[in-house]
Amino acid sequence: MSSATTDEIENKIREIRRDLADAAGRIDGALQDAVDKIFSQWYVPDFLKDRALNKAQEASSEFRRIPPKVDPTVELILREINDYKAVSTTAPQYCAVDFAAAADSVGHDQLGPNGDDWESGNTQSYRNAVHALPSKLQNLRDAVEDICEIMTDLKGDYDSYFTGVLVAVISLAIAIAGLVVAIVGLVLAIPSGGAGLVVAIVSLVVAVVGALVAAIAFATLTDMDAARATAAQRLRSAASSVRNSHWPLEPSMGSTGW
Repeated sequence: MSSATTDEIENKIREIRRDLADAAGRIDGALQDAVDKIFSQWYVPDFLKDRALNKAQEASSEFRRIPPKVDPTVELILREINDYKAVSTTAPQYCAVDFAAAADSVGHDQLGPNGDDWESGNTQSYRNAVHALPSKLQNLRDAVEDICEIMTDLKGDYDSYFTGVLVAVISLAIAIAGLVVAIVGLVLAIPSGGAGLVVAIVSLVVAVVGALVAAIAFATLTDMDAARATAAQRLRSAASSVRNSHWPLEPSMGSTGW
């Protein structure tokens, strides 16, 4: 998955927030105007007036349930996107670490002493330390390669996660956009009044309920906590491997003893 997917998710989230704010600013006024219009018309039967009032109250009440479902999940997704971007940047850096030059520098005969080219009280300690370097370097190399794999796997988990998120945000964006359209339809129906206005209020209720259902489904999105916990445990293991592989102690003899 490229950043195009997360970019699309962020765009849809902006649409959701915009349309929710638009709906929030218009719905109660539109409903009140519609109810007032119906009640001002003497020829509208009382049962239709009561139905219009009840449905208007239902629409307003159900709409208020949407933001508490949407807002926390949106914030979670945006945090997940930031984490994903950090992982996407970090993983290649570990994968690109090249140990070839370091391995060559501690290879056979690259570090003295060799044979009897020099002797001192620290010769054997130095030789032991030099001989230990390749295995210690390999341990570090293995750990960095493990971290590369861990971060790459975590990025793959994010890729799968955001595939599902994109479907959810598109569905929610469509539902909320439909709600805005229903509000506009109600406003346009107000001048005519009568039974047609009652139908418009009922249609708005249907749109609100549809948006609420989408919001509830949206709020049940899984998070990345389990995948991150697994990656964290693997990283701790890699770090422990390096930590527990002690580098040779420095020679104990002072420089004057060499």
